Order: sequence, then C-alpha cells, then structure tokens
Amino acid sequence: MNACRLARPVRALVLLSVTMTACNRVAAPIGTPITSLADSGPGTLRDLLATAQPGDTLRFQTPGTVNLAGPLSLSKDVTLLADGVTFDAGGKGRALEVAAGANVHVTGGTFTKGLGQPVVSASLGRQTTSRATWGGLVLNRGTLTLDGVTLTGGTANNGGAIYSSGTLTLRGVTMTGNTATVPTPDIENESTGSGGAVANTGVLTIESGTFRGNTAYYTGGVLRTGGASKALLTIKDGLFENNSCTYPNKATSGPTGSDGCAGGALILGNDTTIEGGTFRGNTSTYVGGAIYISDGFKPVVSISGGTFENNKTTGTVNNGGGAIFNQSKLLISGGIFKGNSSMSGGAINLYSGGALTLSGGTFEGNSASRYGGALQVNRSAALFEMTGGVLRGNTSGLNGGAINSDVTTTLTGGRIENNTAQDCGGGLSVWAPTGKLNTVTLGGTFVLQGNTAGKCGGGVNMGSEDPGGLTVNLDGAAMRGNSAAGTGGGFRVGAGTVLNLSGGSVTGNKALGGAGGGIYNDGTLAVRSGSVNGNSATQGGGGVFNAAGATFARTGGEVGGNAPDDIRGP
Repeated sequence: MNACRLARPVRALVLLSVTMTACNRVAAPIGTPITSLADSGPGTLRDLLATAQPGDTLRFQTPGTVNLAGPLSLSKDVTLLADGVTFDAGGKGRALEVAAGANVHVTGGTFTKGLGQPVVSASLGRQTTSRATWGGLVLNRGTLTLDGVTLTGGTANNGGAIYSSGTLTLRGVTMTGNTATVPTPDIENESTGSGGAVANTGVLTIESGTFRGNTAYYTGGVLRTGGASKALLTIKDGLFENNSCTYPNKATSGPTGSDGCAGGALILGNDTTIEGGTFRGNTSTYVGGAIYISDGFKPVVSISGGTFENNKTTGTVNNGGGAIFNQSKLLISGGIFKGNSSMSGGAINLYSGGALTLSGGTFEGNSASRYGGALQVNRSAALFEMTGGVLRGNTSGLNGGAINSDVTTTLTGGRIENNTAQDCGGGLSVWAPTGKLNTVTLGGTFVLQGNTAGKCGGGVNMGSEDPGGLTVNLDGAAMRGNSAAGTGGGFRVGAGTVLNLSGGSVTGNKALGGAGGGIYNDGTLAVRSGSVNGNSATQGGGGVFNAAGATFARTGGEVGGNAPDDIRGP
C-alpha cells in the first residue's frame, strides 16, 4: 500500500477539523462590560467612566433602565454601547454632559425626562451664566456622535433635548416629544422658546434620523441654529414630521401689523446646507411652516435636495411661507416642494432683505389663499432670480398662481406651467410699489405655458403704483397656451407699466371673456422683435389690444395669425 496516498486524506481531515474549530469560535464582546444598571457604585457606568482611559469602549451587558440622580459627565474620549438601555433623568436635570475637548460616541439607548439648566456662555454679553435653561437631556461642548439613540421628553427654554456648542453628529437618531418652553415671566434680553429638540451654536451634521412631534413656543419646533458666528448646519437626510411652533398669530400695532411664531421645524441663523431629507406636515402660526431663515449672521442657505410637503402656516393675520420664510440668502438647485400652503407664498416667502436664486427643483401643488401660490416676493425683499426648475400646478386666491413678485426679477430658465390665479397673473404677477423702479426680465430658455387666471393676465399680470415704476423685458422666453377668463390671455400690461418685446414668442394664448388674447395693453407696449402669433380673444385684439390712453409702438417683430384680428385699439 502506498503510504503517500494514505497521507493525503489524513492531512485533509486535519485541515477540515482546524477550519471547523475556527468557524465555531464566538467573537468576544467589544469593550469593558457595564454590569450594573444602578446610578452609582461598582460596575455602573458612572463608576467605569471615572477610571476609563482615553479611547475606551464601555458596553452595557443587559438592557434596562438607569435612574439618574444627576447627569453623566464625560470628559474623556470614550465610546458607549447602550442598546436597550434607558437613561431616565427623572425631570431633575440633564442626562448627559460632554466636556470641551472630549470625543464621545454613543450607540443605542434612550435618554428621557430631562430638564435643561442654565449655561455659562460668552455670548450672553455682560452675564457669564444664562438665566434661561438650555439642553433638556444633553449638553455638548466637545465632539459628540449619537448613533441610533432616542431622545424623548426633554424640556428646556432652548434646545428641549440637546444644546451643543461643540461638534455634533446625529446618525439614525429618533427625537420625539421634546419641548422648548417660555418661563413665566419671560426673561428679558435672552432667547427662550427656541429649538424644540436641538439648540446649536456649534457645528451640527444630521446624517439621518426621525424628528417628530417636537414643539417650540417661539421658533424652531425641532432645531434652532444661531447665536454664534461659527455655527454651521448640514442636513444630509432625515424625516422632520409634524413638528410645530405654537405662539399664537395675532394682529399688532407694529410695522408688520402682526405677530406669531416662526419655523415649525427649523430656525436658521447661520450658514446651512440641506442635501436631502423630508420635511412633512410641520406647522407655524405665523411664518415658515417648516423653516424660518432669519437675518441672524446673514446666513447662506443652500438646498440641493430633499422633499418639503404639506407644511403650512396656520394663522389668519399676514402669515407667509408654507415651507420656508426667508430673510437672508437662499440658493435652491434641487428638491421637491409640494402641497405646502400659506396666506402668501404657499411654498416660499421672501421678506426684509431675503434673496432667492432658483436654479433647479420642482414646486407642485402648493397654494396661497392670497398671493403667490408657490412664491411670494415682498417689496422689502432683495432679489429673485430663476435660471432653472419647474413651478407646476400651484394656485393662489388672488394674484400670482405660481409667483407674485414686488421686486426686480430675472427669469432666464426653467418653466412655469399649469398654475392658476383666481384673480390675475395665472403664472406670474409682478408689481412695483410706490417709490420703487422694478425691472423684470423674461429671457433665455424660460417657458411660461398653460397657466390660467380667473380675471386677467393668464400668463403675466403687470402693475405699478407709480407711472413707469415697472418695466418688463421679453427678450427670448416663450409665452404659450395661457388663458384668462377676462382680458390678456398672455400678458396684461397694467396702467403705468412698460412691456418691451425684443425677442421671444407669445403664441396660442386666449382671452376667453375679454380682449387681448396675446397682450392686453393699458400701459406702454413696444414691439421691436419676436413674435405674437396664433392668439385669440372673444372681444377683439387677438394678438394685441390697446386700451384707450395706452401707448403702442411697433418697429419690428411679427404679429400675425391671431383671431379675430392681430391688433386693435389706438
């Protein structure tokens, strides 16, 4: 018998045995075990934190509840594994405090029933310690990552669950039922009632999580960021749902004539980037159903993705911005805004220096009971520019089915289509208030089509309080298939306004119950180039109708094929 041939299966059996033994090994648990759920004493978390070395991992062995007599203070770099463990602060104070310089990572666990405390802060002016309370469950001055952690039932004047002046990362967290309250009497010259779940004056990154049912009295049902020039916020993903601010909306004798709360989910006072996430069903009594962008430190807020749906303002006095109320610089390059509602600016309201550059995104099915089904640009706003994006199927109770703007406006790209205004400006209504000279440019690849108005200006309504206050230049855009139940299927050029056609096209528009299928002119109209073709009106001026006292000059362009006629009037 060949000994070599026998040796091969023997060696194979030995290797198989070694492999099976290795595969059956159970990995040792990670980290130092926490053996007791008591608040203090041997084997407790508090005991092990006192002797932990930088970089240690501490792990709870069994689920259960730790009833805290005081906050857990972390001043070292540690990782805490707390799946299945509840930290109950008992309404006596915070649950967790992270010191400056410490780097802490918490995975799993629930923090509950916390009560905020005053903080030492250099931003309080002459004071060294606040009178208001901050951070109901967690105070972070270092670097803190919360991963799969639940925070619920926290209460403070600011940041019902968390106050962070350091670096904070939220990943897969759940934050529900936290509250930012106002003391009685309120504290003069200090912020209160802001940030139902989080108050941030540091660097905050939200990677994912669920933020639901949090409330603030004044601002930011979920989050308040601001109060320090270094504060930054990045939102990559997450669900922000059914959060609110609650201070009642009411009439006042002040400059705005009204008051109320702001930012059902967020108040942003510092630079913010929103890359994704869903903001749904958030409410404010006054402005910013989901987000209020304050002038604070003149933040730049960039939105490149995410969904804003069914957010609203609920008040009855001068409220605006169903999704966003903006008083600073807003850049939108993507995202979906749908089903949001307000009195003015169903999705977005620009006010008091607010500026918007819109280069992408979709606005659909938003509504305003008064002005601007999707966007309201108030006379105090700074700027509105549109180079891309789609505004579709929005409605207003008065003017501007998609957009109502009282400032200089430029639209050179994107589409405004199938929107409806009950009064005038089915797609766009532009206005020049007293003392302002506004210029509106419609050019490039911009398309305005299929919009309807219950009275006038199916596509565009133009008005001015002062003669010559508003000039609209059409130099390359397409205005097609719009209609008005009354006059001006495409354009209604109001008294004291000027429309210059130096390019572009006005085609297939209809005045269903009046004159001026393409253009109804009650101001000044100059046709230099471009085309006005295939429009119709029931009362004449299928292409252009010039009312008594209007000024009309044509030096070029094509006006033809309109019904019942091309041009009527003086």
